[in-house]
Amino acid sequence: MKNRSAFLLRSRPAQGWLLAAAIMMAPVVPQLSYALEELHEDDLRDTSGAGISFPFENLRLQMGNTSFIELTGNDPAPGTSFLRGDARYYGMTISRGATRNGDGSYSIYNTGVSDFTGGACTPGVYGLGCARSSEGVMNFSTFDNPYVLRVFDYAGYQPNNTNTTQTVLELLGPSNTDPFRWAFWGEIEAGRTVDGNGNRTGASCGVGTSAPGANNDCILQSQSIILGKPATYQKSFTRAGTTNNPMMGQVLRLFQFQGAAAGQETLGIIYASRLSGDYRFSVNKAAATQFGVVPDFTDEEGMYFRDVHAYLPLGQQNYQAITLNNVPGATATNGNFVVELAAIPDQPNVYNDFYSMAPALLRDSGCVATLCTSAYQESSRGYIRTVASLPGRYFDTHGYVSWGDKFPTNGNPNGMGGTGVSSQRFSGTGDGLAATVTLPALAVTATNFTGNLCKDGVGAWSSCEVWTGGTAPAVTVNMAAGRVTATGTKGDILAAGGISFVSRSGGSWQVLNNQNLPGTSTPSQSVSALQNNLDVKRARTNNARLNCTWYGDCEKTLSPRPTPDTATIQDRANTLFAYPANYNPLLTVDSINLGSARIEGLQINHMKITSLGANN
Repeated sequence: MKNRSAFLLRSRPAQGWLLAAAIMMAPVVPQLSYALEELHEDDLRDTSGAGISFPFENLRLQMGNTSFIELTGNDPAPGTSFLRGDARYYGMTISRGATRNGDGSYSIYNTGVSDFTGGACTPGVYGLGCARSSEGVMNFSTFDNPYVLRVFDYAGYQPNNTNTTQTVLELLGPSNTDPFRWAFWGEIEAGRTVDGNGNRTGASCGVGTSAPGANNDCILQSQSIILGKPATYQKSFTRAGTTNNPMMGQVLRLFQFQGAAAGQETLGIIYASRLSGDYRFSVNKAAATQFGVVPDFTDEEGMYFRDVHAYLPLGQQNYQAITLNNVPGATATNGNFVVELAAIPDQPNVYNDFYSMAPALLRDSGCVATLCTSAYQESSRGYIRTVASLPGRYFDTHGYVSWGDKFPTNGNPNGMGGTGVSSQRFSGTGDGLAATVTLPALAVTATNFTGNLCKDGVGAWSSCEVWTGGTAPAVTVNMAAGRVTATGTKGDILAAGGISFVSRSGGSWQVLNNQNLPGTSTPSQSVSALQNNLDVKRARTNNARLNCTWYGDCEKTLSPRPTPDTATIQDRANTLFAYPANYNPLLTVDSINLGSARIEGLQINHMKITSLGANN
């Protein structure tokens, strides 16, 4: 008896069939060992279809911890300021990142997780502490939402403005998958030179051998952890919402691209990149960098991009494609190449499709279209930002990128609104440490101490006549602490979405809230504001009436006060930098949220990348 296992052939839309063709698998021995049988044409005689589907379940891919992809730089040309830079990416892994719940939602999967050393790690913040899990992705693609490889025909405008049908070979990604972990660690080694024995030399890197533990001054190591999937909404959800806004997957198409003129046919590539999820980039390690030793990255520190959604269309059917070529005039051995996203042709049908400008509307509702003249019709409506009024092709030809979804509200119907910005900005102990302002020692001269600082014969303040010189001593006053308290946890900060910086576990840093107001690194503006205050000048000096004549005419004299009146200076500081209008706390924080960001209407009209070695 033969065991039959099926794969799927997806037919053309006009046929509307999902067909199955059997791959025959026969047991070779009784112990459930199977061998593939040849698939003959007779088996598919009555089968029609346009593609092969690939469901992947429980998928896990892992490179060795020290297996790497290397980008090797050329030695710099003489007389240039460039240093050689070698970049390597290690231990790339795809593993399980989430568990699908019964209601269709997901829970972060943190069972059997480890770091790149293979050691234990903590889940960190939002499950981005560990590089890999021991399980595979349960639903990388499913039987009813698979990867599909097919040959298909698309109608569209060619670069010469003609509307024709183009045959393509395309790989369609699933419109939704389980979120998975994609992680790797990397290093950049800059300025490295070697001697005839392969030992690293040069003061910038530390002279020594390439053995583990050698001096590694020229190496920067980092890790990248992504918890997400290669799919996102068709339209920017921060702009169009999620209703009637389906998820879509990535698409890769290969076809014969006509080029700008006859005889320029070449391989054309179109890639519609779609992704969503969370991303963490970090460099902090538990120990110093050691060449040849897998680093142990800490579990929380780093820059986080949360709730990321991105769609980037690289090419448009049939008039824009990615092409590959050698550098004109280059020799075949130098390895230089050109990657180009073709420019949008200056053809009306093409650029009207690409830019998807809204069509003109009739000005007079009583005008019959066939009888209208230009006086009754708009020449163009241009760009329309209201989602419901956009042309149907707009979200195919325009991409978007967003980090988070906390954007200001906007009542303008033609604007891009939001639900409001996040109130979560930092977490930590707040201003538990007092800020200080220090007035430097200052010579008592007519230039430094101006104003009514001396008293006249009836006790009224007036200008001085004599400045004795000498120096008013420096004085430091404290700003009140504890006015800004802790606001939540690291998890609360990341929950607000967008871009955040997070310290390592147990770590923190200090942030001066307003650079124009006092802090431990006191800005000159703050010193000047306090130093030039009239009451502060009086608190740092003594005034007296000296050398009086027999009829009572005395010299109003100003001299330094050996012990300043710090109480008065402190009172003036509290008033000048009063909370909340002018107060700037020195905040001790362990995470900061920089807010959400988005790019809408993203298009690339033309892009060209030419590789050029330092000696070329």
